Amino acid sequence: MVVELRLKHLFPVVDEIVVTEARETHSGKPKTELFIDRYRNTFQPYLSKVTFLVIEKFPDPDPAYLKRKGEVAWMADAQSWWRESYQRLHPAQYILDKYAGQRYVVLACDGDEVPRRSVVRDLRGPLYPRAADGLYFEMYFLYYNFRWVKPVRWYHAFAVSDQGMRGATLDERRVERPRLEIVPDAGWHLSYFMSLQDIVRKVASFAHTEYDRAEFRNLTYILDRIASGRDLYGRGGAEDCEPYPAAVHGLPEGAEELSGKGLWLVAYTDPGIRKEFKIRA
Repeated sequence: MVVELRLKHLFPVVDEIVVTEARETHSGKPKTELFIDRYRNTFQPYLSKVTFLVIEKFPDPDPAYLKRKGEVAWMADAQSWWRESYQRLHPAQYILDKYAGQRYVVLACDGDEVPRRSVVRDLRGPLYPRAADGLYFEMYFLYYNFRWVKPVRWYHAFAVSDQGMRGATLDERRVERPRLEIVPDAGWHLSYFMSLQDIVRKVASFAHTEYDRAEFRNLTYILDRIASGRDLYGRGGAEDCEPYPAAVHGLPEGAEELSGKGLWLVAYTDPGIRKEFKIRA
């Protein structure tokens, strides 16, 4: 699973891993169980560097945010996006307080965004000055598993230094700021690297509420999309995938060790579905 890969990959090169989770989904539904509790055993070997921050309940949305974002075409439900924004901003004060007066760099990445170890190491040295106003990572946009990649790159994950943490917010840098400083070939966005059930859970809970439709939660439909590399939401064009040349662009360290845990998906099957979709190299 992605969280285990990310922990294994980043643990040797970072000082602290801050995990933020809320007891409600971004669509406002209560969770029956926190992710960090469900996968406590996965986190166990890495707890010496992991800090969990839990949002017990989202406050009421900021009316100014709702008004401003309500005019953005792709934000179908501004309240859901506000919750996502709030969660992304939540660790900022913790970081500012704990590391006050120190030189540091924050890797502002979602759980499925994995920067290369070499890039993280360079942030301690030659890349540090470039992170003062946000240094963005160009990532390969992998989809479902390591066999499929979208023809476009991903530019939302970034690093920001202690100097920049007092400026624009983490959410503003991710969503609104121009990408003036970019590190090429900087890592991987591992989108929808999940079990069938977790894909269904994500579709029903994340901020893109416009995609919470029965057809996108149908297991047979999801299997077909995984097998063919086509976009889960049928958007076509640059959203559909092509084979990923792992031998050329590489994989996160630790990926091969976890290949038996679903990441490679040579054959993706589900006990409740008779048909088996083969995923070819």
